[in-house]
Amino acid sequence: HNDFVMDVELERWIRDSHLNPRTNQVTLILDACYSGSFADGETRYPEEFQLRAFMKPGYTVLASANNKTESVQARFGEEGRYYGVFTYHLVNGFLSGAADYNTDGKITAAESRRYIDDQSRNIGLDQRVYLYPGDGGTRVFQYK
Repeated sequence: HNDFVMDVELERWIRDSHLNPRTNQVTLILDACYSGSFADGETRYPEEFQLRAFMKPGYTVLASANNKTESVQARFGEEGRYYGVFTYHLVNGFLSGAADYNTDGKITAAESRRYIDDQSRNIGLDQRVYLYPGDGGTRVFQYK
């Protein structure tokens, strides 16, 4: 989606899709400024969402930034094209398998966060991934 969207709008879309977070694990992967706000415990319509929009069981949020920081773009590759740092390293970690720190063929949200943060630090950037819940044991990619 390439426009402003609120956590409650996305939650409604997921509900309308008939995905049920009680029976399905729903993982949101978001590369946008302030994207950690999707699971920061605040929502615009608390009367509709007794438990915050995505801060409840069944959801994992892997976001490029917390609710107070911007996401960064940088030049990558031989052509020097601009990419979101988060998305570039997330995809690279998946395709190369380098984000699979325990080499079990599955990349979890926590491994993804660690890989992206490591790569960001290696190129001198302060951007850090926001992950909810903090343990991040949800599988987000499997290559074996």
